[in-house]
Amino acid sequence: MTLISPPLRWRQMLDAIPPGGTRFERAASEEERAALRDAYGLVDVLSFKVAYEIRPWRKNGYRVLGPIDAEVVQTCVVTLEPVVQAIHETVDMTFLPQAEAERLAARQEEEGEIIVDMESRDPPEGFTGTSLDIGGLSAEQLALAIDDYPRKPGVDFETAVAAREGGAAVGDAAEDASDAPPAKRSPFAALAAHALAKKNADDDG
Repeated sequence: MTLISPPLRWRQMLDAIPPGGTRFERAASEEERAALRDAYGLVDVLSFKVAYEIRPWRKNGYRVLGPIDAEVVQTCVVTLEPVVQAIHETVDMTFLPQAEAERLAARQEEEGEIIVDMESRDPPEGFTGTSLDIGGLSAEQLALAIDDYPRKPGVDFETAVAAREGGAAVGDAAEDASDAPPAKRSPFAALAAHALAKKNADDDG
């Protein structure tokens, strides 16, 4: 079996974090951007950088707080053309030694209470060893921020489905296509209709 290398091998040594915290700033190299592209099936990753503040949290833990900025290129689900998505996300995560994080998770399951720090949005993650996997958490946050259904600005699913099923180009959807012969339902139209249905269901939920 072929092992896939992690897209980003960024780590912060714990013994290098002073009581007042430390800055972790990194911009992905060309090779790292290519690894992110391949890992998440993107057309391209134009830029990716992070600027975190890492500081001690509670007795044995750490808090990672700061922005992720990226530009990724995907294929528009409507026109199949390249579309750029600018990503600006704020990471706010806490970490505890693995055994301690597991104890908290078990307690939460038993008692039904959510054990989080009031300043943090998520329960603590576990870590092992003498460093934090900053690259792993950064790549994961990028993956969560990527648009599942990227579209070019000004293009909507309803117009695309109507245009494709009517045999018209997306840009000609606004024109009168009543005289055009009905086109066979294309795989593209099915994809766009499915994406629209899922989007509407998510909005209703």
